[in-house]
Amino acid sequence: MIDLSEEPIEENIEICKTYLARMSKMGMTLEIELGITGGEEDGVDNSDIDISKLYTQPEEVAYAYEELMKVSPQFTIAAAFGNVHGVYKPGNVKLTPKILKNSQEHVSHNPAEDNGIKIFGPGGEKLADEVEQQMEEHLLAAGIPTEPCEVPAMETDFDLEEQYATFLVDAADGLSLSEVHMVLDCANGGGSRIAPKVLGRLGARVHTIAAEPDGDNINSGCGATHLELLQSEVRRQGAKIGIALDGDGDRCMLVDENGGVIHGDGVMTLLARSAVANSKWKDPRIVATVMSNKGLHRALRDVGVGVLTVGVGDRSVVAGLKAEGLSLGGEQSGHIVFGSDLFHIGDGTYTALRVLEVLCQTKLPLSELAAPYQPYPQVLLNIPVTSKPPFATIPGLEDAAKEVEDQLGEDGRVLLRYSGTESLARVMVEGPSAPLIEEHAQNLAALFVSEIGA
Repeated sequence: MIDLSEEPIEENIEICKTYLARMSKMGMTLEIELGITGGEEDGVDNSDIDISKLYTQPEEVAYAYEELMKVSPQFTIAAAFGNVHGVYKPGNVKLTPKILKNSQEHVSHNPAEDNGIKIFGPGGEKLADEVEQQMEEHLLAAGIPTEPCEVPAMETDFDLEEQYATFLVDAADGLSLSEVHMVLDCANGGGSRIAPKVLGRLGARVHTIAAEPDGDNINSGCGATHLELLQSEVRRQGAKIGIALDGDGDRCMLVDENGGVIHGDGVMTLLARSAVANSKWKDPRIVATVMSNKGLHRALRDVGVGVLTVGVGDRSVVAGLKAEGLSLGGEQSGHIVFGSDLFHIGDGTYTALRVLEVLCQTKLPLSELAAPYQPYPQVLLNIPVTSKPPFATIPGLEDAAKEVEDQLGEDGRVLLRYSGTESLARVMVEGPSAPLIEEHAQNLAALFVSEIGA
């Protein structure tokens, strides 16, 4: 078990990925911790911690899952759901089904056994927190069934399916895909019937994979979180583009004609640069989360597009879009959210149509369209230390860090932290030049070594 829960989640997961890669080769399973799960029995006093921090955020669980699955499925995640140990006082923490439900909302790209039920309100929007709470109270009052029950037969509303397909075809606004050969990965999920139908009606030559859902194979080795099969098929078929949905169809990841992966940052780069080039936006800004790489900011800044940075999760993206009246936002995961033209929701097939529109208009290869997005490298150093004094007391450290930040400007970032569980100082530098950030990181690390190095 690795507990880096006090570190920034990016650092936590990056380190865990390294250990997971090593352990999986030996057939071992890694357990990681997210959130504050230890209390007085661990010798930890959490009495000064904001109570909200004692609940692992569902967006962080989803992010950890997605990143670790890129390495191996041999891991478990220990999350904090009000496990406050020594800081518990009657009335200060209440664990409700809502906490668990919020986490369940973020596993629609997960295997079948981890998927839940989503309920939407009028207009297709997620329900307000207070409405969800009322529903939960009614369910709890009715009692939770404990005996197994017969699963009712599933009924498909083909009229509704046809209305949805027609809406998407109409949204394509006359787009012809007759010259596009594509591979479509439906993740054995909700898009398995709709997506091939829509793209076929627009004239595309569609080679479909993972489009035979049986209730158990959803997201299993396929879809937006497992792109290896799609990459292989694009190369084998000689296709122009590969499109991967996730189980519930709200994500869209791409594979270019060479088999290269284009995730959400690349998709937003492509769409935003096209929108600005065609003068489609009054306000040339998009919404992205703190998980997006600085390479996104650079690729868009070059054409005059700004980035409004928000917290993790599609709720934050939607809030940003609505508050600022913007047209495009999203996450690295491929969950792209559009503005009022799509009611502030994410739809993987609609996202694919917008990308295909650019592909057909420009007649350029997808790899060239996505090329402006180049993720910046990141260096993370761990320095053994004998103590953990405030950074301000280490001669020259804060001035040196500020100098690095000034040099990198908008193109990079510096993060200095002590490990919460080990005698380590952590130095993270992100920027456009790998040799440059390596040099900066080593210089900052040397200041730690000279003063408190173990």
